[in-house]
Amino acid sequence: MRVLIYLSLLTSSLPALAFTFLHGTNSGGGGLVVVCRNGNQIESVELLDLWEAKKHLNPYLDLTPVYSQAPSEEQIKLGIERIKRSFLLTTVETHGRASDVYISGLLQSVSDAFVYKNNIRPGFFSPVINPLRGVQLNLSRDAFEIAIPAPPCAIEQAVTFDDAGEIAYLNMDLIDLLGPTDQAALILHEAFYKVLRSYSDEGSSIRVRRAVGYAMSGREFRPIENSIPRERIECLSASGRTKIYIHSVEDQLHDRPELFGFTAEMVSGVRMLGYSRPSEFVNASSLHDFYTSWLSPEGNRPFALHERPWHSPADYDMNVSLESSTTQGHRQVYVTLKTSPGKTHEGTKEEVFCKVKN
Repeated sequence: MRVLIYLSLLTSSLPALAFTFLHGTNSGGGGLVVVCRNGNQIESVELLDLWEAKKHLNPYLDLTPVYSQAPSEEQIKLGIERIKRSFLLTTVETHGRASDVYISGLLQSVSDAFVYKNNIRPGFFSPVINPLRGVQLNLSRDAFEIAIPAPPCAIEQAVTFDDAGEIAYLNMDLIDLLGPTDQAALILHEAFYKVLRSYSDEGSSIRVRRAVGYAMSGREFRPIENSIPRERIECLSASGRTKIYIHSVEDQLHDRPELFGFTAEMVSGVRMLGYSRPSEFVNASSLHDFYTSWLSPEGNRPFALHERPWHSPADYDMNVSLESSTTQGHRQVYVTLKTSPGKTHEGTKEEVFCKVKN
């Protein structure tokens, strides 16, 4: 940490065109930008999240960003409203407050730190902000980009964090060149990544960039809790790190209410971002029949479901499977995270215990 402080002080006396690499920050979480240069002259700077959205890397949606000259603070508030319902927290995790209200407050707190450069001492949820000039930040190792810009453009680091995730280092030479919408999206990226890493085992910024691109295109996440029936089967692992819901799914093609599928809230510590309509189904006469025939210890029918692709704007390429088996009269149900962005806990299997909820 002393090396970091020494370097930041040293670079403050260097000319604007001199670049010093800031070493030792490898926790990731920092925002990336696409910088296009003509020789030593910067021609444009754009947040990677919005660049990826415009390149249609999500094959299911047109996520053209909605650019505005409104102040960044206003655009951040709109972005928070669109993204705050992307994942659930329990009343224990939110200290008894509604999940979206609690998450909204956390997002706003971190955003305000970046907007107003509030240097709250380390240990608080919001990071200490350290704006720098005349430096070049090392690229984080958590991006896992699918595509990169062609020359003369390249990806560069605009924000990075110390190893503890408490101090944010900002390359103001790049950030000052961002337009109001890109600046708002950058701050929303930092705030959402901070919140998500606090409540989900997030190993990459892939889903954060997708979520920010989705929100800045003017879309809102569809919350899981408002998208599935109240009568459902809830399955939870002993560790609490996996939770899924099995519920009836309306068959829009054949109008058959006896179809059942599953929606995941969290798998192996990775929280799902937004609702994904089940795409694989089984038939049963009722939810109770499904439970007693397929999931209870007395059930003797085989059961296997898998979901791919997901249709959440952030989780569309995740693959989650649900299977059960009976051994000596004991029924066991397992959930496996088969593939995930950034390969976070990929291949992890957890046993879950199910019960009917009304």
